[in-house]
Amino acid sequence: MKSLLFGVLIFAASAIAQVPASSNGLPPETWIAGAGGVTANTCVIKDTSSPALIIAATGTGCYGIALGSASAGSAVLIQRYGIASCVADGPVSSQDIVIPGTTTPNACKDSGQSSTLNIPVGTRRIGTALTSAATAGALFPVSLSPDQYGGQFSKVIQASSPAYGVLANVQWAYAAVWNNSSSSVTTGSSDPPFFSTDVGKKMFGTGNCNGTQINCALQIPVGTISSYVSAHSVTVSTTSTAACTSGQCNFFWGNDDTAGLVAAANAMLAAPGSTLQLPCGGMFVDAPPFRFTSPHPASGIVIMGCGNSGSSSVIIPTPDFSWTGVGTTGAIFYDEYPGASNEAFSAEDQLSNFTVWGGGTGSISGPASGAAVISLAQAVVSNVWVDGWGWSTSNLTGISLNGVTSLFSSGSNGSGAVSCTVVQNGSAYGGNYMTGDSFCGSSSSYSLSVVNGSLVSFGNQFYGGTGVSVGAQFVSTGDTIDVNSGNSITVLGAGALNASSDNIYGAVVVSSGSAAIRDSQLNANASAGGLGMTGGTARASGTTFTGNSTYAGLNLASGSPVFLDLGGNSYSGGSGSTASGVALSSGAIRSPGLLPGTCSGTATSSVSGGLYLYNLGGSTATTCTIAALLGGQVMYGSGTLANLNVTAGTGGVSSSSGVVTVYKNGSATAITCTLGTGTACTDNQHTVTYAIGDIIAIGFTTKASETLANVNAQVWAR
Repeated sequence: MKSLLFGVLIFAASAIAQVPASSNGLPPETWIAGAGGVTANTCVIKDTSSPALIIAATGTGCYGIALGSASAGSAVLIQRYGIASCVADGPVSSQDIVIPGTTTPNACKDSGQSSTLNIPVGTRRIGTALTSAATAGALFPVSLSPDQYGGQFSKVIQASSPAYGVLANVQWAYAAVWNNSSSSVTTGSSDPPFFSTDVGKKMFGTGNCNGTQINCALQIPVGTISSYVSAHSVTVSTTSTAACTSGQCNFFWGNDDTAGLVAAANAMLAAPGSTLQLPCGGMFVDAPPFRFTSPHPASGIVIMGCGNSGSSSVIIPTPDFSWTGVGTTGAIFYDEYPGASNEAFSAEDQLSNFTVWGGGTGSISGPASGAAVISLAQAVVSNVWVDGWGWSTSNLTGISLNGVTSLFSSGSNGSGAVSCTVVQNGSAYGGNYMTGDSFCGSSSSYSLSVVNGSLVSFGNQFYGGTGVSVGAQFVSTGDTIDVNSGNSITVLGAGALNASSDNIYGAVVVSSGSAAIRDSQLNANASAGGLGMTGGTARASGTTFTGNSTYAGLNLASGSPVFLDLGGNSYSGGSGSTASGVALSSGAIRSPGLLPGTCSGTATSSVSGGLYLYNLGGSTATTCTIAALLGGQVMYGSGTLANLNVTAGTGGVSSSSGVVTVYKNGSATAITCTLGTGTACTDNQHTVTYAIGDIIAIGFTTKASETLANVNAQVWAR
């Protein structure tokens, strides 16, 4: 254990990085200005010839608002979410939508509209004016809406039109019943009825659903309906592999719409600025319907489902789905990421109001390692859900975020062994964002895996599986994170967690990388404390670390972790030697509230009353010779003393050498440990309260012919 001198404390505190945050709590992005530089409070765009750089907007786009001015080659903060001030292109009315300027291309112009439906789909929306601006050049606050465009479509491609033939006639029953090795299926009275015209339609069944409709198993292989028996009974062309009782089984039947969806998507590409409208109802697909690997219009891909939620248009991949050509991309949706060989930078793709539901199928064959159900890059996604498809398939992820992608009220629920993955294709393409109570979880592995790039999450839920894996930058604000087994969050590699106002049910474990935690709640589980560390660095303020009877709320278990307490934290849990709520077995705890003391040289022998450390009771010399208590640290607040840690350069002459005790106002407290012949001791069990004006000191005893030397100690005032 290293001695913790004051100078080391300052160095360690400054070495732990933290993501900057704007005044509205949502962090800006750091970019490098390109040719011409950028001006504060104006729109910027990515330089298409050098996408790692940011330049002044030219009037057709706005990536975000520059928070300051910067010359070419200098760093600048860009705000994309929350609120930022913008220069007006002319008079602006409060609550109107603002768009890129015309007189001044990088300024914010009043569109004259308050509804997105009155703004053309190809027009970039910067956000909504929160106040009025009287003249051009005035500053006014804008509630930003990144990656958003108007909703007034020049042309709508109806997938259900006869030209494309999408039927959307798939029905499903939740209360189906079948026996093992049977070809008969019976449905409940409240399920949709069968008709004689259903004979020949495609079908499959999933069972063992336990009421979730998400985590099931395929029990009736894909086939067709062979015969109609009654409104709630049919025979099918395949044989069930297991019996399924009512309430645990899903049965699906209808026509395949793959060809029609592909044809409608191609028609959308041929009509720049158009949108593809999906019909209400269920649509079987047995191959990828929306894969865009060739150049397409700069207006981007726009696909909308029926209604204003994701529950009315449902795409259902069947068990015979072909993964040919998918590789490590998306099976249901994929648009080659910006900057790839076939794709120029264009407007963001827009997906909204549909669900991909695999019927709860768990294990599926075909996906290559790294494949996703939906793969997104430079996209805005709203009310799009991926549910119950391949939840136990190790090669598959539900939603893959590949840069410059925003999810609103969307997510992956039981799709892919990993529900959501951030795998950014190069740092040039910007971060990913989630908000609006989005969800990732209910899979067999991670609910979220941040592999590369970055994710900013605000007010979302990550649940189940084996928790969240942080191997890159994850900024989490107001999220709820829970886990079925293991740790809720694991920070590893070069991972950087920045958590604020989170509710985390299950331990956060830092094995390497860094964590910055503020105003959150961390709870222990069966394998670790509220925060368990085996390496890396962590800092916290205003956070509650709740342990249990086995683990302390804060547990520095092994390796060389460093924890920095910035104040306002509380710790509980643990038992025996860790009953203070903090267990320090390895590494170091550093805090502005640490009270350090030291003395040098060999200690004076045979002192039973105490030798006092410099700054903590000894003030006339720095040597280990001061036997008279002379002052100590005067406390200027109230709190709790805990976690005594002591080291010595040389151990004592006997096992009873070096009994180290914390004193309050000249009296010994219960906080004590014994160095003996060793060179380190701790007391993580006892605590003592202190009040304003109390004087804290640390002293130790010695034996005859003492060898104890160079003693350093610290106690935590928290």
